[in-house]
Amino acid sequence: MKRATRIFSTLALVVALLLICYQGLVYLLGRHFGVHYFDDRLLYLVNTMVILLAFMGVLPYFKKIRPLLVLVGFLLMLQGLMLFLGANHYAVVFTSPAKNNTFMLQVDKRTGKATYQRNLYYQFPKLQKVLSKPAKENNYWNLSINADALAYTMSDNYNISWPSDSLAVFTYETLDGSKAQFVRSYDQSTQVSEEKIIGKWRSQEGQARLDATSSTYQLQLDDQLVTLDPTYSQAGTSTSRTYTDSQGSALCTVVLTDDDHLFVVSADLNHSTSYQLTRVSQ
Repeated sequence: MKRATRIFSTLALVVALLLICYQGLVYLLGRHFGVHYFDDRLLYLVNTMVILLAFMGVLPYFKKIRPLLVLVGFLLMLQGLMLFLGANHYAVVFTSPAKNNTFMLQVDKRTGKATYQRNLYYQFPKLQKVLSKPAKENNYWNLSINADALAYTMSDNYNISWPSDSLAVFTYETLDGSKAQFVRSYDQSTQVSEEKIIGKWRSQEGQARLDATSSTYQLQLDDQLVTLDPTYSQAGTSTSRTYTDSQGSALCTVVLTDDDHLFVVSADLNHSTSYQLTRVSQ
């Protein structure tokens, strides 16, 4: 056996062994901390790399390679089948305008149940020196944990708005056709209350306004006029409230900023733009 061939086969076996150890580490982290691959397919892709590297590592030591080829071919076909059938989730990823934060969902293909994912980069700050910062381009290759489950099962009709770089409002249609909104904040701000919303608010261009009294809010977005009842509201984060109709279908989310502005994000999936409003009177 040539020296170059021996070195190459040895390196291939070493890398295959390291990948096997990595798979074992991911399994242990999952058992103890709930860590898992964000994209299910990555598990089978790593397995495929292990098979190919192990094959290249042991090939020089076999005189009859046909049995080895049959075995490797079967294992690759099995991994290819699992790659398409074994992945139970699909990924939804959005990055904030300034690319400082990433919104990640893992959605069950069969049921539509979605879970917000917290990237390992943020979960363990000590690892930030060795992990790449999450972005839409690399999130599919990262590890994450389940951070929060969406209240309703979702369809494939959805969009996202970023009222600020540190806050995301995810609007989606549920399987029964109603609307829902999920808010994710990436910082800590002052708690918003109904009292802080009461007053008259206007957008600079005049296409949006909110007249809020103690009983009802009249919200106009472009040519749409919506009546919001504070009874049907819930706190999404420390700075936001989501308003629904009496049946629980989302109408909009209102976000209060520290500089006394309001962002209104309509649950109308045809309007993904948020509206910034300024207080004009109490």
